[in-house]
Amino acid sequence: MDAIFDGLLEDSDEEIAAVQVCIAAVQAAGQAATEGNSTSGDQERGWAGRFVGSKRKSARGVCAWFDLYLSPSPTYTSAHFLTLFRVPLRLYRALERELPLVAATIRKQTDCTGRLGHPLYENLLCSLRRLGNGASFQDLDDQARMSPESQRKIFLVFLKAVRTRFGPRYLNREPTVAELQGISDGNAARGFPACVRSFDCMKLHWKNCPRALKGQFHNPKEGKLAVISCEAVTDGDLYCWHWFAGRPGNNNDKTVLVNSPPFMDSLSGRRRMLLSDGYVLDGSRGQWLLYFLGDGAYPRWAIFYLPDATTKKEKYAAAQQVAVRKDVERLFGCQQGCWGILETFGMSNVGRRRGSGPRFTPR
Repeated sequence: MDAIFDGLLEDSDEEIAAVQVCIAAVQAAGQAATEGNSTSGDQERGWAGRFVGSKRKSARGVCAWFDLYLSPSPTYTSAHFLTLFRVPLRLYRALERELPLVAATIRKQTDCTGRLGHPLYENLLCSLRRLGNGASFQDLDDQARMSPESQRKIFLVFLKAVRTRFGPRYLNREPTVAELQGISDGNAARGFPACVRSFDCMKLHWKNCPRALKGQFHNPKEGKLAVISCEAVTDGDLYCWHWFAGRPGNNNDKTVLVNSPPFMDSLSGRRRMLLSDGYVLDGSRGQWLLYFLGDGAYPRWAIFYLPDATTKKEKYAAAQQVAVRKDVERLFGCQQGCWGILETFGMSNVGRRRGSGPRFTPR
């Protein structure tokens, strides 16, 4: 080949012949690699054999996540799995066992041409990777070996399956009497007996809001981007008892509150949070409603504790109340630090970049 290339003229017949010889050499090396005639592997085939062999291997579309994290002898430990996918390995095993019961399409399927689809572990890990790292569908196609459209479809199936299977047990449920008693005792040790939880609202900038909804979700105070209002209720252990999201950003905290299901149920009498033996307040025991800790942006209802900072005692109580209410702010920070998908929106009221907030293991 070197002799052919020496002394060639531009646009000559010899140059065309040299290119044809190169193409024939690459094709011959690829055919030898496919048939397995070579005994010494890539060293005997040369660069052409290595190129064709790598292309042939990548065309299989096999995801390497199983060998790296889920095999009997994985390359990485469960700590690396938690760092990358944001869930413990035992929680992933529970998802792998429970989600196919409510969504059969999340398993390995066969299309109309008879080709097998992606396995269960690949569908789950791809969805968890997007939730934990906030990656787009185009960012994961080279690792998951799935097209962006397949990732989008399986991601929606994954979200619906999680909500169907675990939503009634963990999402926006009413605590039992024993759980209320435990939360009340924990807050009593912090100076607020009969207090159940803290609540607050936050704003999420919706960067990729559709044009048809931008006018509805636009809030001039938050800039030019669309804004989504979210409301959360948590206890001292950062267990999120209530999550109410999706309200337009032009709603303030009071407007979100009057549309919140648990508070409307409490005011209408459909949900009454009471302890079996009541609780002691100012030396007397009674069957009073348990209360929440809020800030000054909320109305002065009986279920909210909003102290006036006028006297010395009230100023001290207000300072202690602000300290206890940091639970819900910690929840917002932990959500941002753990679930990178919220970074695609951008938490406006947290004010911390991803990675700077505290880490926690989801319960």
